[in-house]
Amino acid sequence: MKKSRIALIACILFLGCIPALAGQIEGTVKPFMCVIYGISCPINEDDPIVATAEQLIVYTDEGQYYFVLNLSNRILARHLFGTVRITGDVKDKYNAIYADSLEVYDDGEWVTTWTIQMEEIIRRIPKDMEKATRQKQNQHKIDK
Repeated sequence: MKKSRIALIACILFLGCIPALAGQIEGTVKPFMCVIYGISCPINEDDPIVATAEQLIVYTDEGQYYFVLNLSNRILARHLFGTVRITGDVKDKYNAIYADSLEVYDDGEWVTTWTIQMEEIIRRIPKDMEKATRQKQNQHKIDK
């Protein structure tokens, strides 16, 4: 009896340590104010609303919207008028998702256009270049 309780507690603790499975949302990228006011906008890429929109969201076919917490509007704006799928940690209570990846539906298939790993690599490039420059400068000093 005592062993079964210990096994049960261990199982519960183990399951509690497993990270939650990633959620997914699919929809179209829209300016938040267009959704709130219930207007159909932007009309096209040249619409001034695109340039002035402070917050872009993903609007689902079910009429829900999600803020993408860790994606810049510059990245989302590239996909206005297209269907996107974002995988990540969905926070339904806050209508938000912390994205792990962004895919776009193109010619009958999903194409990954952004991942958190891609962004981390891109952010490292300037640091790696600076480090290489410092190493060359230090080597140059040693050679003198």
